[in-house]
Amino acid sequence: SKPQYVVAKEEINDVLAELEKYERDDVIDIIRFEDREDKFEDTVEVYNSLSSREKKYIAPDGTFDDSPYLAYRKVEYYNKKPIGFIELYRERNEASIALAVKKEFRKKGIAKKLMNNAIDWAKQNKLNNLLYKVETDNFKSIQLAKSFNGDLLDKDHEFYWYKIGLNDEVKAEVNIYVPEDGYIFNEDYAMTKGNLIVFNEANPKFNPKLKNILFKQRIKTNQELMQWYETVQEKVPYISRAYANLDLYKQYNIFVDFSYYSELFLKVDSPLMKKDKGLEFYFDFVDRFISDSRYLLAGYTKRTVFIPVDGWKVEENSDIWDYTKNINPISLIYRYTRQGRLELARNWNSMDFVFIGKNGFFKVRMEHLTSKTLTKFISCIKKLVNNE
Repeated sequence: SKPQYVVAKEEINDVLAELEKYERDDVIDIIRFEDREDKFEDTVEVYNSLSSREKKYIAPDGTFDDSPYLAYRKVEYYNKKPIGFIELYRERNEASIALAVKKEFRKKGIAKKLMNNAIDWAKQNKLNNLLYKVETDNFKSIQLAKSFNGDLLDKDHEFYWYKIGLNDEVKAEVNIYVPEDGYIFNEDYAMTKGNLIVFNEANPKFNPKLKNILFKQRIKTNQELMQWYETVQEKVPYISRAYANLDLYKQYNIFVDFSYYSELFLKVDSPLMKKDKGLEFYFDFVDRFISDSRYLLAGYTKRTVFIPVDGWKVEENSDIWDYTKNINPISLIYRYTRQGRLELARNWNSMDFVFIGKNGFFKVRMEHLTSKTLTKFISCIKKLVNNE
């Protein structure tokens, strides 16, 4: 019996105000379908790349579909392939966020770029707030929410809810992005087709002393790199190829040695390089090499990490896994597993870690390491160290 109202180009708030004249107080929301500019199939591709836990975060009921309540969708692409997406589900003048980025493209500012796009849309459509739900142990997402001045609205044992108010200062600076022309720029370096340019002012979480040591002694040019390769080939004559460009390997199996930078890192004498603080630095340092997306972009989808038990600096009368006295991959894995931290399983999932001694080796995956299996891990390390 109520007159029909046809929505044309009016703003959302204007439409709602007009509907009140017709006593239509049952309206939940009005969806502008033209803002769902990217294909749902592309978000599905990103969704399918996520872990089961991450999928549950995006779709708690296990069903990921093209919801009619979706107000905004934006997909980020690299080489014409979807690598991340953001969606907004609007209710009146607020919207909840669903955000995902493929694992190999994380830590490159993709999430910040997508958030900035969503914020621009939300402002244009006169929203007041965005609501962002993150897992309590998802430190990167928590950091992302805080970078947009998110206020902690609510929490339970599993999730935090952040409210991002939409004012002029809310947008975060995007230091990293992956443009579609194939160049990569991030906070540490700019990589083009012919050059690798390393920036002095790298990630601010590193103290200046550490940053300067690594920067001053880095391999600066391809010529220096090839001289280093020649030195390595003299010591290991069965190496048949050594190139500065990954594409030249044509997806042959490759061995990546980062002992040069590892030695530089472990020579740093600073209070920040002790105990848990030192392990935090060391994890981020090692993760930069292991999780380097350039290998995935070059077609290397399977990675195996080899860790010798010999050659590390170990204080007298201490064990190699004693993190209070020794910083190395074994003490890092031991401490993080004992603390129940998730970074190892999350960042290094599905990789074989091979620990090597003079008389043997064993392999393990980080997602299989728990406080229950840690004793067996240390037992195997002991056998390698003692040449049993």
